[in-house]
Amino acid sequence: MGSSSNQQQASNSYILGLWGADGYHRTSSIGLTSIYPELIKRFHLFLNNKFPLERIRLRVYSNNKQHKLSKTMSWFKGKLHFSKGTKLRHFAYQVYVNSRPLLRKFRQAVDNRLILPPDDLAAYFAGRFDGDGSVAKDLRTDFRIVYTNFAEANTDKQLLEKLGFDSRIYRYKKAGTHVIYVSRFESLRLCKALQPYSAKLKRLLVTP
Repeated sequence: MGSSSNQQQASNSYILGLWGADGYHRTSSIGLTSIYPELIKRFHLFLNNKFPLERIRLRVYSNNKQHKLSKTMSWFKGKLHFSKGTKLRHFAYQVYVNSRPLLRKFRQAVDNRLILPPDDLAAYFAGRFDGDGSVAKDLRTDFRIVYTNFAEANTDKQLLEKLGFDSRIYRYKKAGTHVIYVSRFESLRLCKALQPYSAKLKRLLVTP
């Protein structure tokens, strides 16, 4: 019972990090937008544990008029919509539900993530990394996570310290972003901590 509960909490923390990075939201809708079917599937599984299938929607963006899911997305059985994209090199997917209460919970959880239990931090950062992070192939250099503003980056810098890692924040004025960097002395250790949860570090993020 305890082990199952811990696994569920880690999964929720991963989803929170993923939504914090690439989350979709409107006034009363919450979901995820990504070109990676694996990330869409993970977020769909989270939603499907909370809502009946008929509540979950998938929107597919493409440059052409193809109205058919790829084999990597054939698992989806909910409501499906196709939309015209703009200058897309790959299909883009948006899975979501209309739920103002869930959106409120996510926003509160992101705002209050400094109180996340230490055991959930690796899963949370795995989600953030899968959404907006990258690292060199050797897993030793150039570990980074991109943020839209300094406050977001600084909060996660504090969480990394709780997890036992030092980091620095750099501002890229032209791109309008702030980026957390972890040194090459810490990168491999951090990747090993995130790998059990991260789809990207398990090399599961393949575009169709």
